[in-house]
Amino acid sequence: MKTNTTELLRELKLSAFASNFEEVEKKATRANWSYEKFLSELSTMERDHRVEQKTQRLLKQSKIPPQYTLDDMDQRLLTAKLRKSLAALLKGEFVYEAGNVLAFGLPGRGKSHFLGALGRELILRFNMSVYFSPTFKLVEKLLVAKKELELEKALKRFDKFDVVF
Repeated sequence: MKTNTTELLRELKLSAFASNFEEVEKKATRANWSYEKFLSELSTMERDHRVEQKTQRLLKQSKIPPQYTLDDMDQRLLTAKLRKSLAALLKGEFVYEAGNVLAFGLPGRGKSHFLGALGRELILRFNMSVYFSPTFKLVEKLLVAKKELELEKALKRFDKFDVVF
């Protein structure tokens, strides 16, 4: 019966349910869980698994270099004003308000790292979809799309993201 249940769970695309089913069933039997607690435990595992999968997909799709994290960022390179703004930006309210974040400064001052780390945190904290690209590459993509008469299509691709850095 377990094999049939596991196969059915996989067919229903409940992969965390399927992979944890037998282990949780044994635990539930030993602890004399109710059906509701058993189902709740499996459902929680499935939800957590899906959230983790989505987060990993969003991180990959964002194209943020893996080294761009808040922990690896040398905040001493940032201006005092930007350091003060960091806490507010990490709340993500500027996204919901359709606000812009403009980063200017000399090369090597941490602008890209800062924006990449901010994007990574928006993904991890709020599951926002982020696209990260140096400005010149973004402009280049749009110019090529314009030349090929596909600018509208290219803009729609970027429009699917909550944030474009």
